Amino acid sequence: MDNNGLSERLRKMRKLKKLRQIDLSDLANISHSYYNDIETRGKTPSEKVLEQLAYALGVSVGYLKGEKIESSDLRDLRIVTTNADVVLIPLVGEVRAGVSMYAQNNIESYIRVDGGTINPDKTYFFLDVIGDSMDKVIREGDKVLVEHTNDVETGDIVIALLNNNEATIKKIRLKDDMIVLLPVSYNPNHVIKSYKEHEVIIIGKVIKAERYFTK
Repeated sequence: MDNNGLSERLRKMRKLKKLRQIDLSDLANISHSYYNDIETRGKTPSEKVLEQLAYALGVSVGYLKGEKIESSDLRDLRIVTTNADVVLIPLVGEVRAGVSMYAQNNIESYIRVDGGTINPDKTYFFLDVIGDSMDKVIREGDKVLVEHTNDVETGDIVIALLNNNEATIKKIRLKDDMIVLLPVSYNPNHVIKSYKEHEVIIIGKVIKAERYFTK
C-alpha cells in the first residue's frame, strides 16, 4: 500500500519526539496494530485518525499529508515541544539573499532550539539562506530563525515577499509610505531597492542565524 509518504513523515516525527510506536498510538487513542499498519505497511488512515495523530505529534494535518504550506499559512505551523527545555522549529525551505526567489515552504525537517529563547505564544520557522547579498552578517548556507510577524522596525532583517511569490532576506528601512530593502554585502553588485507598501508583504523578522560547518 502507498499512503503518499505519510509513513515516513510519521516515522520521522515519532523518532524526533523519541516515541515508540506504542507510545504514539496511545497518545493518538488508536490501537497499536492500526498504527503499525499505517507506518509499516502504508495503510491510509481516516481523516479523524490523521487529526488524532497530528495532535499527538504537535504538527498540522497538512504536514502529515505532505501539503505545501504557503506563506500566508505560516502562522499555522506548530512548534513541537519535546520537553521543558527544548522545542523543535520547522525548517520550511529556502530564501535567496540576492536575486529574489520563491521560498519553497514545505516542512523539510525540524531544528532543536532552546525553549527559553523563544516566545511560546508566537510562531517561528527556519529558512536556508542562498546567495551573498547579506554576507556581512548572514552567509550562504546559514539557517535563519524567523519570527512570523509583520510588526517590524527600521534596522530589522526581514523576510519579504515580493510580487506575491518571491521571497528575499534583507535589512529594512521604513520611510513614509515606502519600504526600502538594503543588502548588507561585500559584493557591490547588490543595490538598495525601494518599494511602495502594497508591493511588499513582510513575512517575518530574523531572530538569529545558525551556521553549520558539517552536514
